[in-house]
Amino acid sequence: MAIIKCRECKQAVSSEAAACPHCGISVPAGGYRRRSSAPLVVGILVLTVAGVVILALLIGGRRARSAASSAPAPQRASPLVSASVAQRPPVAKTQPKPAQPLASAEARSVPASVETKVSTPARAAQPAPRVKELTAGMGADEVREILGKPDSTATSQKGEEEITIWAYADGKQLRFVGGALQSWKEMPPRPAPVPERTKSAVVEPRPSAALDYRYIRWTMKAMTEAQWKAYARSLQGQKVTWSGWVEDVNEKFFGGYELWVDMDPPTDEFSVQDVTFDISADLAMKLQKDQVVKFEGVIESALDVLGACSISLKDARVLR
Repeated sequence: MAIIKCRECKQAVSSEAAACPHCGISVPAGGYRRRSSAPLVVGILVLTVAGVVILALLIGGRRARSAASSAPAPQRASPLVSASVAQRPPVAKTQPKPAQPLASAEARSVPASVETKVSTPARAAQPAPRVKELTAGMGADEVREILGKPDSTATSQKGEEEITIWAYADGKQLRFVGGALQSWKEMPPRPAPVPERTKSAVVEPRPSAALDYRYIRWTMKAMTEAQWKAYARSLQGQKVTWSGWVEDVNEKFFGGYELWVDMDPPTDEFSVQDVTFDISADLAMKLQKDQVVKFEGVIESALDVLGACSISLKDARVLR
């Protein structure tokens, strides 16, 4: 029910009243009819549903277009490939192979090691480990890991420093000073010394005035190890004057230079440093290999290095 104005007196009256209470006219509402809101609600719902459907169609079409654009374009087959495929003869149908009989007892008894060898792929060869090289200042343990145990060693005392000579059968000679590697050299291997027969087991050394390097070397080969060590100690402190050939000039690890003298001619097949002593830097730059030198000095040590007699001098100088 609604309150409306009378069509005659314009006073407020109910829309369902049969007559106006003010002027008495019948049906005061006249042409007024109550409008229902149901059609409006239905129209709004229809428009909403239609909008949702149209929006879904638009979104679906956009996704389909983006997927089509991102997909790779189909590759066309080459005419040559197509022709070769077309000309390929049809593959004959193969009959299924009959079942193989079970292996015999001998075949089944193949050792496991053989089967493993066949089925296991060969491993790639591992690279050989890199061999470490000698460097000055190495300790005795490091050198022993590289070259192994020396065939012979000899030790002498020079002032407060201990000098050790290592010799190997293949000709390598190493010099240690104070436990550190100072120098080394490759020498041709000497043949095994032939023992010389002597009338007496004891060899009497010559007096100091007639002392000669070759006699010392001959004495070393004729004596036993114990006799040689005792004789070498008796040589210490004796002054000698000898001549030889320059084998090499070595720069020492802790500074200074050392002359290596070969007491045999350069034409000798087995040329080694028989006598060693310190020299000045000026003289080290002047000396030439295989040059004849005359020198004098005091014997500091005498060592047996694989059959070679190695003598070290102190207070030595080159005369010419």
